[in-house]
Amino acid sequence: MSAKSHAHHSAIRQSGALDAIFTHANSAYRNKDHLSALVLYDYLAEAKPSFSYYQVCRDMALRAVYRHAGCLPTINTQKTTERGKTLRLLHTLIELGYPKEKLRKVVDRLPNSRDRFALQANLHAGDDSASWERSVNGLLRDYGLRGLRLKPPGFSPGVMPNIAFEGPAEAVPNRGLVTICISAHNSAQTLPYAIESILRQDYPHFELLVLDDASTDGTGEVAKQFAAKDARVEVILNTRNRGTYWNRNQALARAKGEFFTILDADDICHPQRIPLQLDFLHQNPTAMGVFGLWFRLDHSGRLTYRNFWGGVIVHEAVATLVFRREPVTSRIGYYDPVKIASDTEYLERIKRVFGKGSVRLMHIPLAIALAHANSLTATRGTGIDNYLGLSKPRRDYRNAWMRWHQVAQSDELFIPYPKADYARPFEAPREIIMPLDCI
Repeated sequence: MSAKSHAHHSAIRQSGALDAIFTHANSAYRNKDHLSALVLYDYLAEAKPSFSYYQVCRDMALRAVYRHAGCLPTINTQKTTERGKTLRLLHTLIELGYPKEKLRKVVDRLPNSRDRFALQANLHAGDDSASWERSVNGLLRDYGLRGLRLKPPGFSPGVMPNIAFEGPAEAVPNRGLVTICISAHNSAQTLPYAIESILRQDYPHFELLVLDDASTDGTGEVAKQFAAKDARVEVILNTRNRGTYWNRNQALARAKGEFFTILDADDICHPQRIPLQLDFLHQNPTAMGVFGLWFRLDHSGRLTYRNFWGGVIVHEAVATLVFRREPVTSRIGYYDPVKIASDTEYLERIKRVFGKGSVRLMHIPLAIALAHANSLTATRGTGIDNYLGLSKPRRDYRNAWMRWHQVAQSDELFIPYPKADYARPFEAPREIIMPLDCI
């Protein structure tokens, strides 16, 4: 065991917690939460390799996950650091209801301040709004961002609608018009806070195109109420459900902005997001685009852990991409109109045509995403599981566009505005292809 690994394990052993962790692992296994049980058994097997029974339990949980999911989880990947393993363990124990006072002693000793703030927030989520605010704001301020506050009633009925940010807005220079697209389907409950996070940007020079994708819950009416109050908001109503990327293409075709970006209908932009990104592009005129980080909150306010990204809480967010509209669309065209994952393909297509350094990453959390089971990322069968990784359709789609990018010449990596006679430039899994009559 490395010295770094030993330090992490020692921090947890000092709480005298190994037996209690084993008890929680057994309880999780009995409750058929096999992934959580596997996380705990895996930690115990590594922390005390001389005790073979922990390894037996780990293998038992691993087989249970395989029986249930049909594939092996990526608990210990090459990307997962010792820091990531520690975060994974503590996050799992918090979710399983391990005594908070014991966990707090361990969390407060974590060497990375951002890890401390995130896990402290999770310890307070749902019941102590003042402490939760202090912890999340410690994280945001560690990145140089303004903090947030929770409006009453705090955590109820969910934390995202009650998030506001500290003011006042900063004075920022005009870097040009930016078009922002929100594609919304049955999002009447979340759309208000998503739109408000745009309207409260420090940067006022934008047009917001809200596309209601044939909702049945009044989403269009919610959007129209905002448009009636702010001329920068335009609402487009679809008569049939066409999918997120068709809507983004429609917005891209109608856009007037020098820059283009999107926001999902259940996410929140930090008020400094757009000005920070436009300032970056202004200072880096050869860059075609820039994106940043985000973190995900569940309804109770817990920041979610992402094993698939190497064991992190704050991680890259392709959904925050801002790009120069005319230069990019003139060379590569539009999004591939599939049901999922087209934003990553689009970003990588930009880099393939303009060069690897044409899209930059800002190591700042520019948005907050809602973690829920119905998102495109989490949808069972076509999403990304925290421990199982990419679903088969998503993995097959990624392999398909990567092959296209490799074999095609740069001037062939162009997708025109998709119409009913759209001919795909590469194969894609049947599960994610939109019917031609929807295009």
